[in-house]
Amino acid sequence: EIRQAGGEVEWRWLAVAAALYPLSMAVQLLVWHDLMATIGGHGSLRGNVIAYSLVNLGKSLPGVLFHIGGRLLVYDALGVARSLTLRATLIEGLLFPLAGLLCWLNLAALRAPGALRLLLPLTLVGSVAALRGLARWQGLAPRRVALWAGSYALTWLNGLFFLLALVNAVSPSRPDALTLWQIWLAGSLAGYAATYL
Repeated sequence: EIRQAGGEVEWRWLAVAAALYPLSMAVQLLVWHDLMATIGGHGSLRGNVIAYSLVNLGKSLPGVLFHIGGRLLVYDALGVARSLTLRATLIEGLLFPLAGLLCWLNLAALRAPGALRLLLPLTLVGSVAALRGLARWQGLAPRRVALWAGSYALTWLNGLFFLLALVNAVSPSRPDALTLWQIWLAGSLAGYAATYL
């Protein structure tokens, strides 16, 4: 269909997209493992990889029943208290979109015209305050929470390169990467919120 419309598929860009896609999942999986191990839920990397992978598809279904319910069932079978599984899921559910929102706010401030660029230091300070607040609320080390947020931010950045590779694979025009990243962040955050709601 792309060829009939006068376009051409660049297979090497599709290969790049295929290589980038699992990187974000791997980072999210490692953060989940460290989160579970840190709060005393489950310290086995193998067990957390299996549990995360089994329930991952449920994250894409509307509502939280399949995702959270699936995690509770899997970790219940591993002998993990439901309160710990729910706590880790809550932290992940807040921290992942927070990292994306902070990326979007900082990018928007960076791209703002003239005097509005002065908002960038405020968004950076706000980012640090939000992470410290989450760490304090959950009784976690701020550095650990910052590490998780930074790792999640890398997945949001990787999403830009994934989308850019897809666009380059099928589009003769090459969009501005920062504009594409803003679109990616806004669309993904909206999708993430819609899935949970």
